[in-house]
Amino acid sequence: MSQKTRVLEWLQEGKTLTRLQALTELGIFELSARMVELQRDGHKIKSESITVQNRWGEKCRVAQYSLEMNKCKHEFKNSNETVISGTNIGVWFVCEKCGERKLFAFDVPYQHIGAQYWMEV
Repeated sequence: MSQKTRVLEWLQEGKTLTRLQALTELGIFELSARMVELQRDGHKIKSESITVQNRWGEKCRVAQYSLEMNKCKHEFKNSNETVISGTNIGVWFVCEKCGERKLFAFDVPYQHIGAQYWMEV
């Protein structure tokens, strides 16, 4: 399982995540890089600055991340953005109501492209 997937599953459970938690709970050192990747994938990541106490009892501020849960009943439309990588091809779809993006892709030779091969990523 990739680091990005571990972070996403953690956040999808409704939990928040700080850099220290990412390191100790998930084994991820560069949490901010994973958050950027998730945002690029179309996830709405909320970052909030919170005050915590360090090991010396001093107050300091850290970023706490969460996933904005979308309650929209999506109406996805083709954004006309195509992604091609090797024999993989995908198309970004955007919800007309909330703007959420989803990548729909399939991994088949180009000559076999058809609706039955579509799968949501």
